[in-house]
Amino acid sequence: NPANQRGWSELVQKELMDKFHAYLASLHVTAGLMRGQTLLPLPPKESVQDSMSANRGTFFGGQPGANGPPPGAGVSGPSSAASSKDRVHVLEGAVITWTKQVRHVLKQEPENVFKDGQNPEPTAELHFWRSRADNLNAIHNQLQMDGVKRVLKFLETNKSTYITPFSHLQKEVEDAREEANDNVRFLATLDPHFKRLMDSGA
Repeated sequence: NPANQRGWSELVQKELMDKFHAYLASLHVTAGLMRGQTLLPLPPKESVQDSMSANRGTFFGGQPGANGPPPGAGVSGPSSAASSKDRVHVLEGAVITWTKQVRHVLKQEPENVFKDGQNPEPTAELHFWRSRADNLNAIHNQLQMDGVKRVLKFLETNKSTYITPFSHLQKEVEDAREEANDNVRFLATLDPHFKRLMDSGA
């Protein structure tokens, strides 16, 4: 509520909003984990919208005075340069978070079910690959969302050093997703045999 922020310095307002958005992002991620999903939190909506406005010609192919901003709206000054730098910082923070989340999923292996002396049932590997495929398919779908694409486009336009590594990570997601879906299709044909084996040993 702006009325409650009267007398606050711009620095205090920014710090509080940053903490608030970080809290919302944490809730989003936690809600996904509770459902066994990896949810990629988008940065604050105003950051993405400001990014679109700052690069309207890039996002929508517009020209000043046509689909883009009116003549003179794109003239940069010290304040607009600082604002753009702040947006880059916020959006790069989102990419760093996504990278950590995706890396955590990619490093999971079916051998993990044998750790700590566990003796899993034959269907454990099928369950692992089904869960992994579902998760990677969901991550793939999220990476195709307009909000994510706008973030990446803005960072690419501003020559962020995070773009190339994240592009490589997206390729890793596609490779791992294809592997997981293939393994699910193969192991699913063995599922009836696994169940008969387990029933006979019961």
